[in-house]
Amino acid sequence: MQVENQANILLVDDDAKNLLALEAILSDLGQNIVTATSGEEALKCLLTQEFAVILLDVNMPKLDGFETAKLIRERQRTQHTPIIFLTGIEKSEIKIFKGYTVGAVDYLLKPIVPEILTSKVSVFIELYKKTEEIKRQATQLAEANRELERQAVKLREQAQLLELTHDSVIVCNLHGVVQFWNRGACQMYGWTQEEMLGRNAHELLNTEFPKPLAAIQADLLHAGYWEGELVNFSRDRRRVVVSSRWSLQYDEAGRPWRCLLINNDISERKKAEVEIRQALEKEKELNKLKTSFISIATHEFRNPLTTIFTSAELLEHYGHTWLTEKKLKHLHRIQTAASHMGMLVDDVLSLSKVESGKLPFKPTPLDVSTFCRELVEEIETGVGREHRISFSERSTYSPLDANNSLPCLDEKLLRHILINLLSNATKYSPKGSPVTFELDYRECDVFFQITDRGIGIPEEDREHLFESFHRARNTGNIPGTGLGLSIVKKYVEVCGGHITFVSEIGVGTTFKVTIPRQPQTLEEGASNWVVSA
Repeated sequence: MQVENQANILLVDDDAKNLLALEAILSDLGQNIVTATSGEEALKCLLTQEFAVILLDVNMPKLDGFETAKLIRERQRTQHTPIIFLTGIEKSEIKIFKGYTVGAVDYLLKPIVPEILTSKVSVFIELYKKTEEIKRQATQLAEANRELERQAVKLREQAQLLELTHDSVIVCNLHGVVQFWNRGACQMYGWTQEEMLGRNAHELLNTEFPKPLAAIQADLLHAGYWEGELVNFSRDRRRVVVSSRWSLQYDEAGRPWRCLLINNDISERKKAEVEIRQALEKEKELNKLKTSFISIATHEFRNPLTTIFTSAELLEHYGHTWLTEKKLKHLHRIQTAASHMGMLVDDVLSLSKVESGKLPFKPTPLDVSTFCRELVEEIETGVGREHRISFSERSTYSPLDANNSLPCLDEKLLRHILINLLSNATKYSPKGSPVTFELDYRECDVFFQITDRGIGIPEEDREHLFESFHRARNTGNIPGTGLGLSIVKKYVEVCGGHITFVSEIGVGTTFKVTIPRQPQTLEEGASNWVVSA
C-alpha cells in the first residue's frame, strides 16, 4: 500500500535482474517503486498513476526506450514527467542527442553508480513533491478567488435589495422649514412628525452637502429639481448616507412655493460598495502573489537546476576517477542548490498562509532570554559562523509581569522573525564584522534590536523593503528570494507588533521589533487560533 506522502518511481527494463538491482538501489529513498518489463506495460502504468521520475532502459524488444519516451511526451498528462535513460551500450553523442530529442532529462550508462542514481532521483522526487504542494496552494488560491467573487455577487444583490426600503418623504418651505414628515422619515431619523414640524430639517439633521447649500439651491431654482448624495445624522447620532431627490412645487401663479425631498437610505449600499472594493482588492493581491511567484520561480529555479544537472553530469562522467573529497564537493553543490529551491517554495507557501489568513497563532509563556541565547548559538555555529554576535539584555522592566508571568509569545513565529533578521545581518556583512543583538523588557512589550556593520540599504529601496520579491539593488550575487523580510513583517503584525529599521550605505543597518507581552485578542481559555493578517 502506498503511503500518502510517497512519490511514485517507474522503472522500465526488459531484464528482471536489472529491475531488482534498481529497486535495491532506490529502496532507501522510501518511495513507491513501480516496475514494468516493456514499453507497452509502462504506458499502461502511466494511464492510472502519476510519477515523479521514470527510469527507462533504451534497448528493449518491440517498443524501445526512444519510442516509449516519444509516446510518453505525446500525452499531455505525462509530457513534463522527467525521464532518465539507462543503457548498457557505449554512450555516443548521437545516442545522447536522440535521447534528449525525445524528451529525456538525463542519460546514465550501465553499470549504474548507486550514489549518482540516488542523488539524481532524490532531486526529482523533491522537485515533484514541491511542485505538488504548489499545485495544492494554487488550487486553494483559485478557490479563494471564487469565494471572493461569490461574496461580491452576494453583496451586489444585497445592495440592490436596499433600493426597496421605505424612503423618507419630507416637504419643506424654501427656507428648509419642515411642513410634512412621513413615517419613513420617522423610521430613518428617529424624530416624530410632531417634533419636526416647524423646524429646519438641514440644521437638525446636521446635513453634510457635496457643495455649498446656496449652490444647490441655485441649481434647484434653475432646473426645478436636484439629485445627489447627502450625509445626515439621526437622533441617536447615527450617520445616514442618503440618495436625495429634490423637486420644486409651485403655487397657482407659477412661483416656487415649497420643496419635496425624497431621501433613500443608501448607508448599507455604500458600506457594501466598500466591502466589494476591498474584496476585489484582495482578489487582485492574490492574483498578484500568484503571478509574482510564477515569475520569480521561473527565474530563481533556473540557476540551481543548472547547478544540479552540471554537477550530476560531471559526477557521472568523471566520478570514478575523482577523489572522495571532490565527489563530495559536487554532491554538496547539488544539495545546496536543491536546498535553495526548497527555501524558495517554503517562503512562498509561508507567505500564502499569511495572505489567505490561515497562519496558526499559538502564544505560550516563553523565557525570552534563554530563547534568544540559544538562537545566537545556533546562528554562530551555522550561517553566522564567520561573525561574532554580541547578545545583551536590558530590563527596563522585569521579565515577569504584574501577575508574575512570563511574556506570552508564539515561539515558532518569533523564531522565524529573529532567525531571518540575524541571518540577514551576517549574510550582508563582511566576514568577521560584529553583529549586536539586544533584548529589552518594557512595560507592555518585548523589544528586540539587531544591528550589523554591513552594506546598508539604498535609500531608493527602503520604502519597498518589506514588499514581496523585492531585493535591494546592492545585494549583487548574495543569494536570496526577496521574500524573507516580507514574511517577517507579516509575522510581526500577526503577533500584534511592529518592525522598523534605520540604515546607512556602507555603515550598516539596525532592525527594531516590538511585540506585546500578552496577545491583545486572546480569548479566555484559548490556546490555538488562526489570525487573518
